[in-house]
Amino acid sequence: MIDSVKAVKVNQCKGDVRIMIEHYYNRLCEFTRFNSIPEFCGPELKGGKTVLLDVPGFIQTDGYSCGFLSALAVLRTFKPKANARRLYNRVKPCTINGTPTSRLVTALRKSGIVVGVRYRMGYTSLIKNVMAGFPTIVSTGEGGPDHWAVVVGASDKHVYLMGHGPGWLCSKGRFTQKQFERIWCPKGFGLVCSGK
Repeated sequence: MIDSVKAVKVNQCKGDVRIMIEHYYNRLCEFTRFNSIPEFCGPELKGGKTVLLDVPGFIQTDGYSCGFLSALAVLRTFKPKANARRLYNRVKPCTINGTPTSRLVTALRKSGIVVGVRYRMGYTSLIKNVMAGFPTIVSTGEGGPDHWAVVVGASDKHVYLMGHGPGWLCSKGRFTQKQFERIWCPKGFGLVCSGK
């Protein structure tokens, strides 16, 4: 769709471009909200300490808006009526490279979210942060960082990850420490978030 937006930009007037881009934005932002908790429910919820944060989930419909959707999930956790369009304009996901860390952090902070950027956070610290009520945005991927996701829950045995769309990451949801550390890239990096 974005390629057709570029083609329209070259061949038609500015008004049509604005309408085409607006249509694309509206299509992207037709979020399907889901409650992430039932996907993760399992035997461990019946015993032991498990914390699942009330973070809204959104389904990613393209290959580059995971940063925006991670930020939106965090923002709507603390500010349920926050304006998605304003956040999208701040995040400005790129169709080629997605969203760089600096833009993600700046967009969240301008939206009133306190963001602690951690570069050497251990797995235990991540678990403690989530159990204390702080959703944490992490970068994941096998062989290199290529996807933003939100850690929305933790227990003694697992970390619960919301990845925003179909595929191996999102269908998995619950990871053991070993599984999570294999995809946490760079390991130790995270954006620990809280409301003001």
